[in-house]
Amino acid sequence: MLTDQRPELLPDRARLRAAVEADALAAVNAAIEPLDRAAARLMTKVPAVWWGEATPRIDAYADAVENDDRELSTWQEIDARHVVGRLVGQWRRT
Repeated sequence: MLTDQRPELLPDRARLRAAVEADALAAVNAAIEPLDRAAARLMTKVPAVWWGEATPRIDAYADAVENDDRELSTWQEIDARHVVGRLVGQWRRT
């Protein structure tokens, strides 16, 4: 949800891959730090506050996923849509 709503949080794939392949933990941490901080901000809130903020965002994200009719051109996109679709289905059932 975070990376779909805020794509600027996604680490640069080439930079992240190079850091992982070089076994450079500090570089891996630096590459994912913006996403990590955004996730931490969500998770450190009082549960009632978190739920009040997160529920509408997750519902809006689920709506967007369910209404996404873009043509998919790669197996990665198809796989990602399938995985996210399953998660949205789980959210709707809860």
